[in-house]
Amino acid sequence: MTYNYQLSEEAESDVFDSYLWYEKQREGLGGAFLESLDAAGQVISGNPMTYQVRYKEKVRAFVVDRFPYLVLYVVN
Repeated sequence: MTYNYQLSEEAESDVFDSYLWYEKQREGLGGAFLESLDAAGQVISGNPMTYQVRYKEKVRAFVVDRFPYLVLYVVN
């Protein structure tokens, strides 16, 4: 079973700011960052219960490959 996910407005803003920062560091790096986030979303959607609860007994965390970034999520 695959789950759907939705970013909060705050998360969308954070992702956009991070994309711009990485792209400013090196052309194409922002795109690589977005690809890593997309891959993280697919992995989480495939099996969201795999990753440990980190905060307030319901917020889980996924460590993004290659970038120092955590995807925090809640399974509803």
